[in-house]
Parts: sequence; C-alpha cells; structure tokens
Amino acid sequence: MLKPYRTIQYAINSISSNGYIINVLTSQTENLVIDGKSQLVIKFHGSTIQNSPNIVLTGKITISNSSSIKIIDGQIDARNLVNEHAITINSGNNYFKNLTVLGDSGYGVLINSSGSAYN
Repeated sequence: MLKPYRTIQYAINSISSNGYIINVLTSQTENLVIDGKSQLVIKFHGSTIQNSPNIVLTGKITISNSSSIKIIDGQIDARNLVNEHAITINSGNNYFKNLTVLGDSGYGVLINSSGSAYN
C-alpha cells in the first residue's frame, strides 16, 4: 500500500523521470518550486462550491526549466504574500485549467516565456 507524501514539494522533488501525476487531496500551505521537470501533472481533487475548488494551496508556485507542467482544478491563495506573484512561469509549454488564483493586488500570474496557457 502506497502512503501519501506529507508535502507537495516532497512529491515534486521525488520525481526522477517524466510523466508523473501528483494528486492533492487536502489543502496545503507551502511554496512550490518546479525546476527541471517535464510532463508533470498536479491535480487538486475535491468538490467545487460555486465553481470555486475547495482544495487550496496557500503559497506560491515558481516554474523554471520545465515543460508540459499541468496544474488542474485547484485554488492558489497567495494573498498572504506581499508584492509577490502567486504563480511565476519562467519556461514554456505549461497548462493551467480550472485554477483560481488569489494574489496581492496586481500580482497574480507572471509568465516570462511563451507557450503557456492559463484558462
């Protein structure tokens, strides 16, 4: 029987090859750094209330030197950070779907490369 990891970052760091899916089943408070990964999916699971997912990541996400990263069905709450982006993307071809981003005024998503899609 597989045991869940305590943090999302530990799961990200444990991945040594392409094509992994990280299923997030509870809300977490942490800052995520995704660096040098490919074909990684982070999927938040949980029912939605008025089209807002109830699984929340409190913190920020930074993506660098990575491609084909997908973050799906979650809420990123970075309102506790001051003058920092909720999501910073420094590499292309990433995809975000059904993701609610709450950030400090004017500091939602920063995309520093082409080819990423956010909807």
